Amino acid sequence: MDPFNIEYANLRFLHEVDVSGFPEFEFDVSGLSGYCKMTVLMPNTFKYIPYVKRLDLSKCGINAIVSGTFRGLVHLKYLDLSDNRCLKFKGLANVTYDLPSTSLEVLRINKIHQTFDLNTILTKCMIKPLRNTNITQIYLNSNRLQLFVEGAMDYFPKTLKLLSGADNEFSFSGRYTDDLFKLTVHEVNMSYLGMSHFLKNSNENCDHTLITPSRCNYNPKVYKKIAIKTPYLNNDTSYSLLSSFGDDIVLIPYQLRKLHLRECKLRYYLPDITFSNN
Repeated sequence: MDPFNIEYANLRFLHEVDVSGFPEFEFDVSGLSGYCKMTVLMPNTFKYIPYVKRLDLSKCGINAIVSGTFRGLVHLKYLDLSDNRCLKFKGLANVTYDLPSTSLEVLRINKIHQTFDLNTILTKCMIKPLRNTNITQIYLNSNRLQLFVEGAMDYFPKTLKLLSGADNEFSFSGRYTDDLFKLTVHEVNMSYLGMSHFLKNSNENCDHTLITPSRCNYNPKVYKKIAIKTPYLNNDTSYSLLSSFGDDIVLIPYQLRKLHLRECKLRYYLPDITFSNN
């Protein structure tokens, strides 16, 4: 059953649709319980609500999104796909390629992976279309995110002011950290890195029979040998990968005003680091 059928076509002033599965944001799509289940989003899913500006699809059990689903929502300013744990970054690629056709300002894609999934990577292909948007806020919390492919952050929009990547697993063993300097953000949230999670957090049940073509190949060639020059350590456990910074200056984005690093559980030693002015 199409949740937004032709009966919605005349609602020209319908600007906000909240069908999230969270009880504090109830919108009863079924007419019974407010339970949200939209396993696959298709190009015709929102055909009859083209004027919507705010779309909350969090915790809706979304497994796949077909390319073209959001392309017709030219007035869309806010999109929340959080807590659809079967979607993953592979499914995100079909979303980002639609966004230049919208008016999007806020993109929330928190926890679109299972709590105990393997660590994840964001590639250039997944982010590239964002360059042609006017997005000001991006939320990537709780996605087991370990690194961005070098150069991927160059494709974040120049309008971006807030970037949140809290509760992830970021690694500093890579030169992609230099890409941070090019960001136009005013505020970055990197809190709760490496935090423990409750072992009994249940996984979302995924329908693995759903095969939706992705615009991006999710097998980036980023796992390669990296030669790191190190001194003779003599079992000195105080040495860490961050020592590879050496005497380099860690560049800070010019426009950065706030950096949140609350309650991080870093599993390595921090050497003396020099930060640039901004």
